Amino acid sequence: MTPKTVYYKVTVYNYKPPREAIIAQIINNMHTVQLAVEDYNTIYEGIYPKIVSEFFHLLPSSMVNPINNEISPVVNGANGKSG
Repeated sequence: MTPKTVYYKVTVYNYKPPREAIIAQIINNMHTVQLAVEDYNTIYEGIYPKIVSEFFHLLPSSMVNPINNEISPVVNGANGKSG
């Protein structure tokens, strides 16, 4: 048996997380926002925030937007960008 040289072609694909992982991250973000709003309510003795900027400081900086990481996961109103 004689040795043979074998070449492999490697194709790199952009990784796209599965749909279930994206949905789970969105649900996690929604729960985090809910907890921040409830925390605000506790701090200000029963008053809920009217806009996002009132409780934005209570959100963790580690939150990410699973659809489009260029956009903050929590925005006040629609910003006209998809994701």
